[in-house]
Amino acid sequence: MTFGCFTGTLVDDPQEGFQSQFLAARAEQILAAAKVGLVPLGGHADAVALRAARQQQTQQADCRPAQETQGPRRVEGKTRKRLKHGWASLAWRCTIPSPFQLLTERNLILQRAAGFIRIEAEALEATAAALDDRFPAVLEKVESTLQAGRKLIFAGLGKSGHIAEKLVGTFNSLGASSCFLDPVRALHGDLGLCHRGDLALVFSNSGETEETVRLVPLLRRLGLVTVAVCSREDSSLATAADALLAYRVPREACPLGLTPTASTTAALALGDALALCLMQGRAFSKEDFARLHPAGNLGHTLLLRTSDLMRTGDKFPCLPATCTIREAIVAMTRAKAGSIALTDPDSGRLAGILTDGDLRRHLLEDANLLDRRAEALMTRTPITVPANALAIEALRLFEGRNIDDLLVVDDERRPVGLIDGQDLPRLGLV
Repeated sequence: MTFGCFTGTLVDDPQEGFQSQFLAARAEQILAAAKVGLVPLGGHADAVALRAARQQQTQQADCRPAQETQGPRRVEGKTRKRLKHGWASLAWRCTIPSPFQLLTERNLILQRAAGFIRIEAEALEATAAALDDRFPAVLEKVESTLQAGRKLIFAGLGKSGHIAEKLVGTFNSLGASSCFLDPVRALHGDLGLCHRGDLALVFSNSGETEETVRLVPLLRRLGLVTVAVCSREDSSLATAADALLAYRVPREACPLGLTPTASTTAALALGDALALCLMQGRAFSKEDFARLHPAGNLGHTLLLRTSDLMRTGDKFPCLPATCTIREAIVAMTRAKAGSIALTDPDSGRLAGILTDGDLRRHLLEDANLLDRRAEALMTRTPITVPANALAIEALRLFEGRNIDDLLVVDDERRPVGLIDGQDLPRLGLV
């Protein structure tokens, strides 16, 4: 953004003593822009002016741009520049904008943006307030359709079609088999994906879109239950369908009232509410979600079992509790582990855990430590996790108990593996 211009004519002028009026004016210009976060720079002259501006800003910390209500000011002057073969006298002028004007322009944009968002929020509030018994009735139809092994079909044109397509993804992610039907293509052969017992949710803000209205009787003829999703209860679509989900749009956010904005937001929110009520009614869990999202980070975390994370074989040090500290250290070193599982020599069940922290704490206190039995230093009630537990349970233990290693045991509390906290980042779990 340009706030000023520089013009001049080079002349042979040996006079001295010119004050740097250009730099002062340019500094004021840069300060005016800096007050609203805009600092234009244009080469060496502006760099020098910016340094002057910073000094001036330090000296005038109590600047109130809101009081400067006048428009831009034009400042003119002369300055001199030393050239290789003499001096140059340059006339200059620049325009200094009012900081108040700049603030007003930026605030106006922010106010408009906030106003648009509030208009869409009004539509959401109005839609929530207008919910009635028809919503649970439609939810019941959706549940019975899915229980019967049938699918949900979402249809719509234009922006309503985009909302319908998004909701297809939402319902599918919750295990509710869904697909999208384009009303125009449906009239030219795509009705073949519709089967008796399916449920169709047909979206149209006005409820008067010709292709959408024509679609409803065709779907009903094929034995589908139809639900109109629109903003007008007296529309042709609402009248033709078996059930109605209505949302409220006091006004569109578009200044012209033409672009679907608040209406699409309300339609999407109503569809999301239906999906989430369905999810809660079916007791849909994180594990269910993970099974349908195996490639996602959450799915990766939730699908893994502790048996997938644990170290086994040579990487899992495990000895009877009667072994010596020396033997325990050798086993830990070979396995490159920070702890060792100690078992009851008779039953093989877990007796305790010995960590390198335990060893460091006692090493300086006992000169004969290496020859003592490991059971003398071990923790007899270590934190464990079942081998068939989900990885998320192990993660909670690591975070909640502030531990570095976690022993994995079978149903008879025999140690079968070790989860090392250092392995979790490599596995992409933290």
